[in-house]
Amino acid sequence: MDAPVILSRRELLQLGMTATGLVLGVAIDTEAQKAPSRAQLSPRLHQLNTFVHVATDGTITLYIPRAEVGQSAHSTLAMLIAEEMEADWNMVRVRQAPLRPEAGDQRTHGMSVSVLWEPLRSVGATARELLVREAAQRWNVTPDTCRARNGTVTHVSTGRTLSFGALAEGAAKQVLQEPASLKPDTQFTLIGRSVRRRDTLSKIDGTAVYGIDFRLPGMVFAVMARPPVAGSAPNRVDDRDAKKVRGVRQILHLGERGVAVVADTTWTAIQGRNALKVEWGESEAAQESSDALRTTLSEAVSQPGKVVYRQGTPPEDADLKSVEALYELPFQAHAPMEPPNCTARVQGGRCELWLATQNPERVRRAVAEALQLPVERVVLNPLMGGGSFGQDRSGVACEAALVAQKAGRPVKLLYTREDDLQHDDYRPASAHRLTALLSAEGLPVSLTHAIASTPPTAGDAPEETELWGAAASLYAIPHVQVEYTPVPASLRRGEWRSGSHSNNAFAIESFLDELAVAAGKDPIAFRLALIGPPREVASPDGAPIDTGRMRRVLEVLADRGGYARPFGGVQARRGRGMACHIATGSYCAQSVELEVDADGRVKVTRVVCVVDCGRNVHPDTVVAQVEGSIAYALTAALKASITVENGQVMQANFHNYPVLHIGEMPKVEVFSVASTAHPGGVGVVAVPPLAPALCNAIHAATGKRVRRLPVRTRELRQR
Repeated sequence: MDAPVILSRRELLQLGMTATGLVLGVAIDTEAQKAPSRAQLSPRLHQLNTFVHVATDGTITLYIPRAEVGQSAHSTLAMLIAEEMEADWNMVRVRQAPLRPEAGDQRTHGMSVSVLWEPLRSVGATARELLVREAAQRWNVTPDTCRARNGTVTHVSTGRTLSFGALAEGAAKQVLQEPASLKPDTQFTLIGRSVRRRDTLSKIDGTAVYGIDFRLPGMVFAVMARPPVAGSAPNRVDDRDAKKVRGVRQILHLGERGVAVVADTTWTAIQGRNALKVEWGESEAAQESSDALRTTLSEAVSQPGKVVYRQGTPPEDADLKSVEALYELPFQAHAPMEPPNCTARVQGGRCELWLATQNPERVRRAVAEALQLPVERVVLNPLMGGGSFGQDRSGVACEAALVAQKAGRPVKLLYTREDDLQHDDYRPASAHRLTALLSAEGLPVSLTHAIASTPPTAGDAPEETELWGAAASLYAIPHVQVEYTPVPASLRRGEWRSGSHSNNAFAIESFLDELAVAAGKDPIAFRLALIGPPREVASPDGAPIDTGRMRRVLEVLADRGGYARPFGGVQARRGRGMACHIATGSYCAQSVELEVDADGRVKVTRVVCVVDCGRNVHPDTVVAQVEGSIAYALTAALKASITVENGQVMQANFHNYPVLHIGEMPKVEVFSVASTAHPGGVGVVAVPPLAPALCNAIHAATGKRVRRLPVRTRELRQR
């Protein structure tokens, strides 16, 4: 691994930064996004995307190109630097790095710690060694007689000390001949501890600046009247009443995107929009409906699809028992607490944006295309976000930029809750037909997983993103085949928290439970038998799977979930179900306990979640991520879905897209399996197993199989 770059003042100015003290730059190889073990550092200035600054007052600031959307990425990543530097955690600050497209991929996709584990530790170790060398030179001793600890360097034999701040300027002139050594795990003092997050105080006292908080001098506010049906455009706009609303400044026409109302405040803009009279043109999408799409998807998985994965050969025994089931999942909205918003300024052939986004480079390219500007003329300043869950913000960014261009002044464009729910990039709807051939012992010797879905509208190889976790590679099934059929839809689709893992895990883990029940096997024992002895296997995307890690997770779940004891049953209408899944390099298994009343209402009382995420950097963050994932997944499984009639989304706010209430949140117990493996992601891994564990528990309580989400109360009523 190459050494980080020590930046001169001239280079800092070239990068648009000013600082005194020690500044290191590090470039994260974009290929590391796909294979964390290939993370590299590069000395080429134009590739730098992460910076560490040790100021003369001892403050350590980490500029990092990952979005902070509530998942504690900034604090957890700062711990990696501080650990290797032997820094005083109270002196560490974190800032969002500006988007620099020449520096490579700056997406935030649930694996920040995994990707940056070695690079950030390396830059921290380099800073430590430079500081130690500067102290040794001042004392005229050898570096090996000095030790860094808690923000100071000490000469061990004499007890002399110097602070990092006092050493920073001189350390910038030091040179390392060899890469700095990383600390052994046994010497960690921060990693593995739940230290205080660096952003907590600013969120408590209100000084944290989210996208919705950002302001520019002379800024106006805007909302959009958008086509209710995709592909429609305004035929006629009567804006006379809208212009009469006090504070409305402009009514701007953006073609197929709709009509923008620009005003002194967001509330005024909304009132102006309410007064608009828009006659929308016809669109072929007006023929679409959720019922018709459901039929199309189920028919698609009944026909042979494109074979995208095959392992082994089909068995020749014609007497094997065949079992088949169909699973269906709807569109889902992201529904973050902070709705999409963007501030834009367009002047002098240049566009500048301020917003929270997990994919800044995609947003930047989309805005450049919308404005017909060279991409280098678009500057994006990432801000803190109040939730995101994979939501693509290119739509709001393009609208804000176009409105700012036409308005001739800075504009903040905001989506209302209704705008967000009705014009989102939804999780694709899908259908899954699973077919298994069973041995005499009831174990599958062949498994075919046929998938039909409406793949994401944008992104690289969108159909490939529909296959995450679809091949059941964890299980030692002699023959596995995955088939895929894309189905068109007019609604925009994108990545949703955990992507297609949530759809595929629901189908596979529900089906395995059906097989376990048919074989009269305990669900955990059934899976352990299928997994077999510990081994390493390759998943279709090339990522290695260590089956021994999942075995340990399942064994802990059996213990903590009380699987040695019977629980409930159909007579009591109480049930327990489980499921497991691998995503973003982490292993997760969950047990759900619930009750179903006579009217079919489901009350989840307890969720036990066991996670092996490799090296656990910040235990409290892991627990928080798991708890949030469970609440999010319960909402999708029990309550919410996006439905379409005559091409229009029927859901408009939380009255008909309900979310889990605090009184409905079950007791959640999270157990982390100790591991020294490379860190995996924890932001999404607990989402996929929740829905199948829930529905498996419903079967245990009622004897009824739920193969279509969300759960429908009427189908569970006691007759």
